[in-house]
Amino acid sequence: MDKKRILEVILGVLLVMVVGFKFLNVYQDRKDNEKPNDSDASVSEVKFKEEYESKNDSNIRVSIPTYNGVQYKSDEELLEILDKGTGVIFLGSSDDTSSRNIVESLIEVVNSNSVSNFYYTDIKNIKTEYKVENDKLVVNVEGTDNYKKLIDILKDYLQIDTLNIDNKDYKLEDKYLDIPTVIVVKNGDIVGVYEGDVVLKKSDVTSEEKEELKKTLAEIIAKISDKSCEEEKAGC
Repeated sequence: MDKKRILEVILGVLLVMVVGFKFLNVYQDRKDNEKPNDSDASVSEVKFKEEYESKNDSNIRVSIPTYNGVQYKSDEELLEILDKGTGVIFLGSSDDTSSRNIVESLIEVVNSNSVSNFYYTDIKNIKTEYKVENDKLVVNVEGTDNYKKLIDILKDYLQIDTLNIDNKDYKLEDKYLDIPTVIVVKNGDIVGVYEGDVVLKKSDVTSEEKEELKKTLAEIIAKISDKSCEEEKAGC
């Protein structure tokens, strides 16, 4: 094969490679700009959306985005995250009015801060429940061992000292973990806790109140946002 033929072959191969790379780049750009299908959502994300929206007919209506970032965690896994993990933890219940009032704002703030780990645990069935007897607050259902461990970990952050039952406030003698509660943890250190405000118990939270809620949540969640981690250059 003469030199001219060899040169033609080389140029031909280079041309094919250039065209091929160009095609791959165009394909990748299109793929990156495509809107994901619902089937791309994780099992936890789909479950969370269905769980909360399925209660719309009997409670405050919510609209949960398909890509909500939620990861379900057991109470045991929750303790491990609080020991050495990083992320935003949402303790709530789909039946609870306050949880439903906070959930949309919380998801919005978590996503706007590019938080990678957004955990959800329904502690309704593990927490201590109280009732009133002879005008006194008494334990109706004792919390589980893991609930008591949660209380011990969070005791310095829990501020709720009264329970309102039948429109009357009763003094709590022990620390109490109410729902909803949002915990922000970074490498096993708690950097922020939000306990549900009395405003969330209303059935008609105003847009202004929701904006204030988002500001409050943003202040603590920003401490572990992927953006802040990059600025620190140390990672979260």
